[in-house]
Amino acid sequence: MSTFLIFILILDNIGCICNFVTFSVKQLRENSCGRYFLVSSLFNFVQTRFTWVLPCIATDFLVLASLDRCLSTAQRLQLLRSFSQIKIALRKTSIPILINSLASTHQLIFYELRPKYYAAAGVYSYFLSIYSIVWISLVPQMSMLLFGVMTYNNILQVMCSSILLNIRTAYYSYTVITTNYVKDDYRAASSFVNILSSTLFRKIFKE
Repeated sequence: MSTFLIFILILDNIGCICNFVTFSVKQLRENSCGRYFLVSSLFNFVQTRFTWVLPCIATDFLVLASLDRCLSTAQRLQLLRSFSQIKIALRKTSIPILINSLASTHQLIFYELRPKYYAAAGVYSYFLSIYSIVWISLVPQMSMLLFGVMTYNNILQVMCSSILLNIRTAYYSYTVITTNYVKDDYRAASSFVNILSSTLFRKIFKE
């Protein structure tokens, strides 16, 4: 093994250990999203010993973390938000392990052990290439992208709801405060006159 690869391996282990220590903090450990990152860091640390299944499991925990953020920002469906809890996260950690263990069982059948460990030639080689591209790369990456976009949309909906609530609150407050004042056309026109005539007023109005 070259010196460069040894250096990369050392940095990889240090990074995994730092991630594991960081997400082991109580505040993050008791958070469902932090729990997924914690388990992902654990499997990343040992993936160099089991080079096929464990990287897939580690990646799937990142997918679950993305899903958790998506569900935690869902406003309309309370049932979905209930899945973003630490007790649910503990149960869902077994899903990537089970799925990837079953999905990789074809290696036990079609891999050759002698003279060295490699995939059997023929149709299985093509299948393994497609499997690696689709299952290991495209599915997790597209899932994280989808959940990220959905999370962003959920946050935008929360912001819009807050703006509408502030508008209603401001209107109600104005109505209560000005109850004893007579409202006429002059009060509505004065605002437009101030905007047209005052540079400072226009600047504040734009902000």
